[in-house]
Amino acid sequence: MHPAGETSDDVEIEERDGFLEARFLGRFAVDRFNRQVDAAALACRQRKLSLLLIDVTRLQADLSTLDRFDIGSHGARVASDLKVAIFSAPELIDPKKFGVLVARNRGLTVDIFTGLKAAVDWLLAPR
Repeated sequence: MHPAGETSDDVEIEERDGFLEARFLGRFAVDRFNRQVDAAALACRQRKLSLLLIDVTRLQADLSTLDRFDIGSHGARVASDLKVAIFSAPELIDPKKFGVLVARNRGLTVDIFTGLKAAVDWLLAPR
């Protein structure tokens, strides 16, 4: 990756034009996902960015309703000052977007998308 990017076994972080992109890698576990969110939110703040794109298309996951509640709650706690777009494979998205709803109800500006362009367009649109 170029100097603006960071990488680990869990997450790859790269600065884009006006936002930060974080690609979450590996097998899903709530604790691991929450650490990935922590790292991405911290990287945004360090770069003085308020827009975060989280790409979970490479994440291997089978999420329960409780998992969605836990990660939605955690995301709202650690990233409430950010606007977050999540780019996901369709099979990872709950039909009612339960995790997104949990995070929104706790103050996070967030949505989830199956298309990268739609995610970036929403992220860059004025709040």
